[in-house]
Parts: sequence; C-alpha cells; structure tokens
Amino acid sequence: MTARRHPLFAVLDMLRGIRMPLGIADYIDAIRAVNLGFGVGEDAFVRLCVMLFAKTAADREVVRSCARSVARQAAAALAREDAADAQPDDVTAPGDDAAGVRTTAAVGHRLDEVAVVAARMAGRLPAGDYAPVTGRALQQGWRGLRMAVRSGPRVELDATATIQQTARDGILADVILRARRINRAEVTLFVDIAGSMVPFHEFGERLVDTLHGGRLHEVRTYYFHNCPGDVLDTTPAAAGPGKSLARVLDELRSPWARAIVFSDAGAARGRFDRDRVEATREWLDRVRAATPLVWLNPMPTSRWLGTSANAIARSVPMYELSTAGVIQAIRMLRVRESKRAHRDGPRR
Repeated sequence: MTARRHPLFAVLDMLRGIRMPLGIADYIDAIRAVNLGFGVGEDAFVRLCVMLFAKTAADREVVRSCARSVARQAAAALAREDAADAQPDDVTAPGDDAAGVRTTAAVGHRLDEVAVVAARMAGRLPAGDYAPVTGRALQQGWRGLRMAVRSGPRVELDATATIQQTARDGILADVILRARRINRAEVTLFVDIAGSMVPFHEFGERLVDTLHGGRLHEVRTYYFHNCPGDVLDTTPAAAGPGKSLARVLDELRSPWARAIVFSDAGAARGRFDRDRVEATREWLDRVRAATPLVWLNPMPTSRWLGTSANAIARSVPMYELSTAGVIQAIRMLRVRESKRAHRDGPRR
C-alpha cells in the first residue's frame, strides 16, 4: 500500500507557496488537531484549516479556498483508489459525506517523534522553506558573527594615521597603509541526525549550507546520534572511522572558534532520560573548556518542560530554532568574543 499524504499538509504546501508565514508550531498544532479527530468531512476540514492557518481576517478567504480545493481533490483521489483496490484499514466514520476528508490510522495517535518521523519518511512534511526560520534569515544572522582582525598585506589607507603624520610633519610626504580586516570566526556545528531528529534533517542541512554562505573563516560539521560522545561522525551517513573528540577539541582551542549544537535534546519524545542528561552534561563540560558554545533546538521552548531538554538547558545556553532564537544565540557568542577582545586589548 502506498503511504497516503494527509490533505492537511497539502494545504500547508499551498499556503507557504504564497508566502504565508507558517512554522513548526503550526505543524504541531495541525498534528494535534488531526489526532483529536477534528477535520472529518469537507466543511469541518475547511473550518479546521481556517482556524489553524489564518492569521488575519484577510487570510481567511485564501485559506478557505485552498482547503476546499485540497479536500475535493483528496476525496476524488480516495474514490479512485477505493474503486481500484478497497483498503481494509480505512477509518472513515459512518455518515461522512462523499467528499469527506478521512482521518487515517497512519495520522491518528501521533503526537511524539515517531509520528513526525513517519510523516517525514512518507513525504508528508513539506520541504523547501517550511521552517521556523528561513535560509535567508540564517545566512544574514551568521554574517553578524564577525571576529575581524587585520591580516595580510598593507593595502588599505589608514586615514587616521596619515592625518596625524601630516599634522606632525607639516607635509603629506606619504600615505600610511594597513592590512584589511578579515573575519576570523570559525564555527563548528554538531548535528544530531537520527531517531527523533529525522524530521529535522532539512533544517540541519540548512544550518550547514547557510553557515558556509555566512562569510566565516572556516566551518566544520560533525554528526552524532542522540548524545554526542568520544567519537563524532564526519558525514551524515556515518561513513568512515569518524573523528575523536580529542582531535575536535584541539580545533576548538583557537581563540576564534565557536561551537553550535543542533539537537532536540529529547524534547521531541517528551521524556526525561537521566542517563542522557548526565552524559550530555559531561560532554558539554569538555567542549566548553575549549570554546564557547550554544545549543539550537528545533522544538519550541513550550515542548521542553519535563524533558531531557529542559535539564540540559540548565547547563548550556539553549535556544529554539527560530529567527529570534538564532539572533540570541549569535548575540551570546558575540558577547563571549567581546569579552575576549576586551581582555586582549583593542585591535588596530
């Protein structure tokens, strides 16, 4: 049986295609609504979409039109499928009208990460710019992580020094040149790639891609599953022997290095795992001894309470993956850089 894509996600596709601002919180709300049995029947489905996705009065008619179109297409597709091969696991309630949108067992009862993983594997979670923060916003944010120093040949006019020399000598004998400023910032990204993080693979890839486009001096990426350990993978497929944490820490001891962890930290499961918390804290202590770091969590902060993520957040600056969260994370890394610059003295 071919996995059936729930019509709710087709509506999400259409709305984000016309630039309607929908994020991961809207996706989670949609999953909850379907799980609770809302949206059965065309009219109920349209009302559900309007309630979930229409942010303003002007949005309502647009959402209503998209939802009704998707509902009728879905009903027609289901009718053709049922005519060709009746499915025993249909769960349409008796009395639904012919154009009804059925709640399937594959979508119901999916509030934890297993549901989201299945949705991603079945292609139900939209791709592209469906994210709590856009690629453009990320790339612009990384450009704010500047650690500028003057290095290289003297090719830039030092106007202040030239004016001072001219005032002192009474004649402009020559101009004074200085090296250009270059961004020496190095970012190491640690990405959780398996289990409950499967739905967020595209977000992780977007972090990597935008970091490389953020005009940083160097970007390194390592991968892990669930909890980072003594050996880190250098590719998402875990091909090869990996790289020891000791060698990674040697890279992080550069004064320009910063680290970012991307993981749900257990928030997607909604559970608390003491062993995971303790192991993660030990790993964080080792990394923090080498360089400042922050943690980006793809789950909203409202989902951290009572989970391993909430406990881990007490040991590291953790922010949700949103525009505001990324700005705060960069600001935290910049604060650390400013303190280092103040300690080392002003840069000429």
